Amino acid sequence: MSVEWQGDHDLLKEEKRDFEIELRRLGYHPSEFVVVVRAEVGLRYSVFVSQLGRPNATLILQGGEGRNWVAQFVETARHA
Repeated sequence: MSVEWQGDHDLLKEEKRDFEIELRRLGYHPSEFVVVVRAEVGLRYSVFVSQLGRPNATLILQGGEGRNWVAQFVETARHA
């Protein structure tokens, strides 16, 4: 199974695939994650990443206009 995508996730292109690849590379199962995308001003958007079974552990990342939220997630996950 894959990540559950919600909100304005149509804004994402390769990021969906890249995120699921990185989850697997880090040893996670994509089906454990819910990602909610919210459009902001211009081409920016916020990405809320939650891992099921971990309440209060939602990461808020920034995407668009040169911001790489997938790389932000990987960096955070490596230091968790």
